[in-house]
Formats: sequence, structure tokens, C-alpha cells
Amino acid sequence: GESNGLTADSQNSQHGLNKDYITQWSYGVDETMTLLIPNFKGGASGVNLGTDSETAKKLSSLGAQDVDKIMKENQFPLYWGAQPFTSGPVYIGAIVCFLFMSKVTRRIFKGLLVVVVLLVVLLVGVVLFLGPIIKTAAEKVGPKVLGVPVTVSNVAVNVFAGSFGLQGLRVGNPEGYSSDPLVSLGELRVAVKLSSLLGKEAIEIKEITILEPRISYEVVKSVPNVDALMARIQKKEASAAQANKEVAKTDPPAAEKQAGRKVIIDHFECRNGEVSFRAAMTLGQAITVPLPSIVANDIGRKSGGTTMADAIQKMFGEVANGVGRAVVGVAGAVGDVGKAGTDAVKGGVKGVRDAIKGLF
Repeated sequence: GESNGLTADSQNSQHGLNKDYITQWSYGVDETMTLLIPNFKGGASGVNLGTDSETAKKLSSLGAQDVDKIMKENQFPLYWGAQPFTSGPVYIGAIVCFLFMSKVTRRIFKGLLVVVVLLVVLLVGVVLFLGPIIKTAAEKVGPKVLGVPVTVSNVAVNVFAGSFGLQGLRVGNPEGYSSDPLVSLGELRVAVKLSSLLGKEAIEIKEITILEPRISYEVVKSVPNVDALMARIQKKEASAAQANKEVAKTDPPAAEKQAGRKVIIDHFECRNGEVSFRAAMTLGQAITVPLPSIVANDIGRKSGGTTMADAIQKMFGEVANGVGRAVVGVAGAVGDVGKAGTDAVKGGVKGVRDAIKGLF
């Protein structure tokens, strides 16, 4: 039949009923408000307004005749929604809606509460266990990279302040040198500007401070302990650099991603340190001298940021210069060394700087 306004042929050609036809009696999106406010869309399509309605008063003011008869015998269309017509809205009442929404709200609140509790537990876990995790990683990865023992006394992380503290770092001497650690730090402090972690701009590191470093500089058979240690690292770095070049040729975006974000270091400081020098000229005895205080500011700021590798090279290049000055001063103070001994020490200091540059 044609009760739906479509012939069999037209239905088949359209693969079903017309969308406008099947949805013409559906509520509009805003018409859902009639569940709460009955006449939100005006009411019914035909309504007897009564003789005391505003419409009756308006007709009387315009001079219409038999207004009472007109109002009693006629129905007026008040509905202005999306449906062709309606006998009236579906209204369930404000109280029912409130109770329903209260139940939904309680469920949402419970869900949010669960999420908040999980986030708090996660945050507490990070605060309590991140330090030990970093400590364990340093003590396991360090020896694999350096080939010497690496120990850390304690790691403290303040997530909210963006700060990191490391105490009692000790890097052992290579084989063939004394049992004293090559490097030991009283404390390393790092503070990051948390807002700079967002986005893609350079990460701003507010402070890197090294406190009470003790550096053991030893020369055995004209080979400084630092050179012996760095030889292993340089070999690894050369292999890694070659691998990065190959990646850059085939996949530049991946190579850029590996390079990481740039950094700006507001303040670097190394203070209250000392250098222990041991060589043939000292008859195998360690001579300890103060390490000059070292300060560097705004590393990478002029260029809008620098790579972490370049920043580390800058910082520890400054440290190496300080160590070099201290060691050369000791060598010059040893009266019976002679020019050859002093030249060997100077060559060792250059080896420190060259090795640091070779790392990056």
C-alpha cells in the first residue's frame, strides 16, 4: 500500500524509508527540555485558551465581535517544535528529573573519586619510590657504561618543586690505579622550571649545583686515570655517533627526536671541592689542593637553547679547567720534578678536556 507515502518501487530504489519520514515525529534536541518544563515548546498544537486569556483580551482591544464565542469554539496552535503537530508535551516533572540527575551525579562523583584516589596513590608511589629507582638504575647502568664501580648514597626527588638531589655519588678508579674513587660528590642539586616541560621550547633548568666534589687525579706510566676511563666511553660514543648519522640519512625526523629537546641552564656552580693529585713525581703520595669555585650562568640562553650534550660539555669543561689549574699548580710546586714532569702533567690536563669533548 501507500500508507507511508512511498510506492513499493520508490522504497526499493531507496533501500528503505526516507530518513525525514521516519524521524518527523522525533523530539528535537532542545525539545527534551519539556520533560522538565512542560510548555518549553509552547504546548499542544490545538488548545482552548479561554475567555480570560491574553489572546481574548487582545481580540477585544482590537474590536472583535463575539470574542467569548470565538474563544470557546476554536483551538489555537501553541506548539512550535520540530514535529508536524502534537497533542501535548511529555512531562515527567522537576522532582523526578532532580532525583534522576542526583543519582547520575552520585555515580559521576564516585567515578571521579576513584580517579582522584588512584592519582593520589600513583603520586605517592612516585614520591616514595622514584628516588630508589633512580639510585638502582645509576648503580646498575653506571658500571656498564664506565667499566668502574658506581655507587649512590641517596636520591631525593621533589616532584612538586621540580627539584632533584643526589648525595654520595662515587665513581671508582680504573684498574691499575689506587682504590680511591676517581670522583666523589657530597651533593648534586638540580632544579627545573616545571612550566618549561610543557610544549616544545627549550627546557629551563634553574640550577645545577655540585657541592664538595673530590676529584682524584692520578698518573701511572704517563697515563692519567681520567684518560684510561674515557677511552672506554669514547669508543662507545663513536659507535653511537655513527649509528645516529645512519639514522639521520634514512629518517631525519627520528634523528631529530633522538637529539631531544634543547635546554637552558640559568645557573651552574661547583664549590667547596678539592683535587687529589698522585704521580711518580709525588712519590706515589696523594697531594690534596682546593678546587677553585666554578660558576657559569645562562648556558644556551643566547641561542634559545642548546643540546644537553653541549651543556654538559660546557659545565664539565669548566670543571676540567679548574682541575687542570690545580694540578699544574701542584706540579709546579714540586721542586725536583723538572720540566719533563710538569709537561707530562700539563699533557694529562689536556687529556681531561679532550676526553670530555670526545664524550659528546
